[in-house]
Amino acid sequence: MVKRLSSIAEVLASIPEREDPFPHLAFLSTDDLLLRRREIQQSLKRLEEERQAIDSELVETFSDAELRFGIQFGGGLLLSQRQRTSWVYGGQTRSAIKAIQQEAQRAGSAWKQTSTFLSITALN
Repeated sequence: MVKRLSSIAEVLASIPEREDPFPHLAFLSTDDLLLRRREIQQSLKRLEEERQAIDSELVETFSDAELRFGIQFGGGLLLSQRQRTSWVYGGQTRSAIKAIQQEAQRAGSAWKQTSTFLSITALN
């Protein structure tokens, strides 16, 4: 027999609450939140630079074949090289594509897709 929930309150009560993964943020002021975000942003940039340096070292250490087929490490890890192809077009083709895009925008067969994100920049 399946128990039916009769109210929104019962439905909400039946959903287990997740623990807040960042409880320390609740006690920070807006200024402190902005400073913490900036610290994290700078840390991520440094970490990305470090990851790129590690990748360069690994590419120099292993052959193309090893990276293509994968190198197995302890703990069930596999290092492999993957490819993603993108296209670069010449000036005439870029102009034609831009003209097609502009026409589609004017005709209404294209629509805007806007992404919103936060950015912190130094004022000095």
